[in-house]
Amino acid sequence: MNESCIFFFFLITSGYNYADIITIHPDHLPEFDKKIEAFFEEHIHDAEEIRYILGGSGYFDVRDLEDRWVRIHIKAGDLMTLPEGIYHRFTCDETRLIHAMRLFKVRAFSSISRVVCVSVFNKN
Repeated sequence: MNESCIFFFFLITSGYNYADIITIHPDHLPEFDKKIEAFFEEHIHDAEEIRYILGGSGYFDVRDLEDRWVRIHIKAGDLMTLPEGIYHRFTCDETRLIHAMRLFKVRAFSSISRVVCVSVFNKN
């Protein structure tokens, strides 16, 4: 069984039923600078996040148990999974290019900014 078959077997048996492909590069993503700024804002999702990197490279920053940033350099061939509720952010590296397959169990999922979460909890 080749790597592609194993990958698609994983998708089907794990309940992933939707995928799209995104290319983040100034020539391919409208309003590139605005999008990169939004991706770099610390946030969480209400669902698991999986990215299979098809080309290029970039950085995912995640919070450790002591709320410190840990930087993960991802590149072509990497499969990255972030569980639901993990604060993170993304940015391109010096190549300013990443081509990734985004995998979802549900077609629509939400991003929640940490700034919003902190302000809601600090109101009391």
